[in-house]
Amino acid sequence: MKTVIEIIPEESGMVNIIFDDGTSLTARREVIGRYGLEVSRMIDEITFDRIISEVDGGRCYEAALRYIEFRARSENELKRHLQSKHLYSTAAIEHSIYRLKQNGLLDDASFAKAWAHDRLQFKPKSRLMIQRELVRKGINPDNIDAATGDIDDSVSAYQAGVKKARLLHSNDRSEFTRRLSAYLSRRGYSGEVVRETVNRLRQENLQK
Repeated sequence: MKTVIEIIPEESGMVNIIFDDGTSLTARREVIGRYGLEVSRMIDEITFDRIISEVDGGRCYEAALRYIEFRARSENELKRHLQSKHLYSTAAIEHSIYRLKQNGLLDDASFAKAWAHDRLQFKPKSRLMIQRELVRKGINPDNIDAATGDIDDSVSAYQAGVKKARLLHSNDRSEFTRRLSAYLSRRGYSGEVVRETVNRLRQENLQK
């Protein structure tokens, strides 16, 4: 059992509840009325756990919202972020993730498709490399396949190569080949795709 020994109002509208065993928690004012908390009130461990879960869960959800506010995140990214804070219980983290998914704010399938689209649009990479990035994000295989199944490495390698070729400004055939090949290889394209792309761009470059 725990006994409430002090309830201290805070300017934020929250209250700090202090118990006789030294534990304390900060909660919204309505928690006091909901659980009948007052000085000298004794509560059992089950009730205390419920309060902690409610208070912790609210703070955890707010932290989760802040984390996804400026950029979409995968479920695994969000979970790791919340766990790294060492402030929230496992139950609070799981419940926050559930609420976000129910509200359409956390969706790994949509995240994977958006990630692949952005990569191809702004920083083209091979399908395999994009798949590996999504694996590191914690995306499951089905969502990865759905997001990357239509990627054509020949097309994306050419798109990436065109942008790079414009920056090379080299009339040296061997240097152009070497630098462009290295660039495409770093983006995960196979040797065959790299050779085909470089040959195509080299011919276009020579024809200008």
